[in-house]
Amino acid sequence: MRNGIKLAVASVVLAITWAVGSDPALVPWTPLGPSPARADAGDSPTATQAITLGDNAVTRRDYTGADALYRVAWVEPGYRVKASTRLLALHGLSQFRLPVDTTAVRELQGWLGPRFQRYDTEHFVVISDAGRQAAVARGRTMERARHQYFRVMDKLGFPVVPPKTKLMCAFFADHRDYTRFASERDHVDTGWIAGYYTGLGNRVVFYDDATSPRFTEARDTLEQYQATMLEAREQAGDARRQRDRASADHFAAYAEDLKEQIRAESQRIDSEAERVAESKTIHETIHLLAFNSGFQSRSRLYPFWFTEGLAASFETAHPKSSFGPDRPTPQRSAEYARAVEAGRTIPVAALIRMTGAGDDAAHGLGAEVLYAQAHELFSYLFRREPAAMRAYAESLFLEPPGEISPQRHAELFEQAFGAPAAYDARLDPR
Repeated sequence: MRNGIKLAVASVVLAITWAVGSDPALVPWTPLGPSPARADAGDSPTATQAITLGDNAVTRRDYTGADALYRVAWVEPGYRVKASTRLLALHGLSQFRLPVDTTAVRELQGWLGPRFQRYDTEHFVVISDAGRQAAVARGRTMERARHQYFRVMDKLGFPVVPPKTKLMCAFFADHRDYTRFASERDHVDTGWIAGYYTGLGNRVVFYDDATSPRFTEARDTLEQYQATMLEAREQAGDARRQRDRASADHFAAYAEDLKEQIRAESQRIDSEAERVAESKTIHETIHLLAFNSGFQSRSRLYPFWFTEGLAASFETAHPKSSFGPDRPTPQRSAEYARAVEAGRTIPVAALIRMTGAGDDAAHGLGAEVLYAQAHELFSYLFRREPAAMRAYAESLFLEPPGEISPQRHAELFEQAFGAPAAYDARLDPR
């Protein structure tokens, strides 16, 4: 989401609310790789020269130079497929080592303080105070999201490129610290936002969901039931000492029933916290990847349905299996079906003009409805009209930097997909 605009979706267990968002912040855009000033290439090689020079650099194992040269070629529209293919192959070499933006890492560590440790995965840097096990698990989920993202982009046929450095994640052990950092450093009103991607800092920020206000409230409720259970056990003991067998059996059975309910509910809370953590981590990592691989640019303000529909389409309760817009997302689809049944969706013609959940067209709608509708539209177009989706994404990327007007968003959609009104019926699940 854009800084200052709240977007949210709701989970179902114990009315625990969580949220996700993106931040395609408007910052000056530079090419995905530096223009190399090299004696053998000249200061400004053409795309053709950059490809040839990049191939030569690979031969002599100058992988850093090859990476930079291929990115120069990728900036030229006619060379994107060729440069993308080479960059992906280069980053797949066992000898290739993805560099780290040490300046950005030091800056983030300086903001977070000495309590936070750095944990590296193959493609990400996680800086966290949640402990090694939790931080590594978060990084593992991000790696899984990356693998599925590039699988999906390959299926779409869009010439993305691997990020030129490891991407960053700040992961807090405590919700309060997360809220303070988001407000003071990233100027994000976390409200109901349980994780976010910021374009200005080009990082994702999360916290341990077990410390969220809703999960904490749920566990406080369980503690109250725990106290009731202990009181019932004491009453059973008192009844036994008074030789009141009927009362003793009654209180003992009541205590045992409470114990089982507490155990089951505790497991359910833990399971839901884990599901929420997986889904939001994947969602925000997709934003991070999209804005660092050439599918989206941080210099443009994209339509809400495209940005959030992309990320929502990767959410999954089964991250070990394949996931993405070519696979079902039952929770989002169920949310959409309920919204359609209740008459709470907006026309596709209005949706495609929106750049945020706070737009006038969305007035009075819950954010979960907007996310679900964005998910349905993006997933439908990805599966049914991939060539048009590919052309549409390219047309957005080629727009001049800055805000794109609602009217222009509508024009670009119609050029690629036709009349938006036709999709109201096509997306209707009834």
